[in-house]
Amino acid sequence: MHPASANARPPRTRPRLGNPLLSVIFPFPDIGATYVPESIVWGKIARRYATRFVNDVLRIYYMGEPSLMFGQPAGRNAAGGRLQHLSVLNEQLDYLGAAPIQFFASATHYARFSFHLGAPITHQFADIETAGGRLLWSLAAPTGWLLYRRDVHRGTRLTGTPRA
Repeated sequence: MHPASANARPPRTRPRLGNPLLSVIFPFPDIGATYVPESIVWGKIARRYATRFVNDVLRIYYMGEPSLMFGQPAGRNAAGGRLQHLSVLNEQLDYLGAAPIQFFASATHYARFSFHLGAPITHQFADIETAGGRLLWSLAAPTGWLLYRRDVHRGTRLTGTPRA
């Protein structure tokens, strides 16, 4: 290809993984917490813009070691987890037929993290904007409450400190 061609691009000198334009991801959800799941932002970007995938290793994750999410008490990042699962119930239900178990799990975790934050059932229901999401939540809320009670029994508090 000739360098003067309209399709010519200069070679990249640094990796651009997860580095979209700020104008694309703004406004970033402000929930007053230190953890906001990246899937919320990337899901909104993917709904509006074309996404490209490459078959190359771009990032390596080491599983099994303590990290921001793994190995932490469930209530520690409850605000971010609640927002993530609420986003699934409000914005991604068109994929319910492809992964019904994952959507039920998401509704369960939405209820679980909502209970960690002290959100009443009426607020949990009102925050879900879709009829399908409300139906899933109503089926999954008892399981979410049981998971929340298990977390409390194990000593997990919202702050992530053990029960005294």
